[in-house]
Amino acid sequence: MNNDLADVKQIMNKNIEDLLYRGDSLDKLQDLSSNLKRESAKYKKYAEKINFQMLLKKYAPVALLGFLVVFILYRFIF
Repeated sequence: MNNDLADVKQIMNKNIEDLLYRGDSLDKLQDLSSNLKRESAKYKKYAEKINFQMLLKKYAPVALLGFLVVFILYRFIF
């Protein structure tokens, strides 16, 4: 009977140690996911900025030219 209790005690101790290790692992995983979330927000903001700059590079000359044409036509008509 004592041998069985000793075996159960050993198994329970191992289970508790495993749970504590998992808890530490989960804490580390939570920290990593928080860092990843923060870094991905930075990346998203930077990507939006780059996309806006590319949009300006692509369409700003066309818009400026169109505005200039409309302005010149407006001056000659009125």
